[in-house]
Amino acid sequence: MTIMKEKTPCFPHSTPLPRREGQGGESSGVWFTPLPHGRGKGVGLLLFTFYILHLTLVSCSPAEDTYAHWPAYFTFTPVTSAPELYTAVNNMGQFCTVTPDGDNIVFASPHSSTPIRRSLIDQRVTLVLGLDGLIIGLPNIPEMGADVSRVVCYELSCPNCYEERGISRRIKLQDGGIARCQRCTRQYDLNNLGIMNSDTTGISLYRYRVSYNQMSNTLVVSNTR
Repeated sequence: MTIMKEKTPCFPHSTPLPRREGQGGESSGVWFTPLPHGRGKGVGLLLFTFYILHLTLVSCSPAEDTYAHWPAYFTFTPVTSAPELYTAVNNMGQFCTVTPDGDNIVFASPHSSTPIRRSLIDQRVTLVLGLDGLIIGLPNIPEMGADVSRVVCYELSCPNCYEERGISRRIKLQDGGIARCQRCTRQYDLNNLGIMNSDTTGISLYRYRVSYNQMSNTLVVSNTR
């Protein structure tokens, strides 16, 4: 399924904003016209307030920096019916892929796979597996500021091939929490926010919002714009 990506300045995987003047010692790119002598301090305070407001409006929230800006919807229960998924969400350092295959949804680890009929998956939510499938698992490194590791969901399509060439190319899941793109040869560390672990330049894996409830044995991917 191909979904056109909407470019937005706050999206970390979009083209970087032009370098602002002033980073090399020149003007910072924000100018204040000197006030005529005798003007009250209130006008200067008003200008400073507008400047702070400007910085606030152009800043990105943490959620915008973290998650992709296109939809992904997937609700699956019971998780125990797909051994690869159950292992991935209950064991640190384990991951599995979720991909469409005709009438089936396939859950796969580097060594095994389980196809499950689409008709058996929750039909109350439209099934959208991102651009080209999902990678779901439990990193062995908690995110910054977190006490425990939580289940994550990545896009299965290589973000750099998508950004640079506009093509959707699946990366291959390997042992040790590594995923590799056979086209551009970049490798991604699934245990560390999907960052590249190679010397080449590029961006990290796209991510989607996901939750896993052990009590209800349910996994939900719900990534809205």
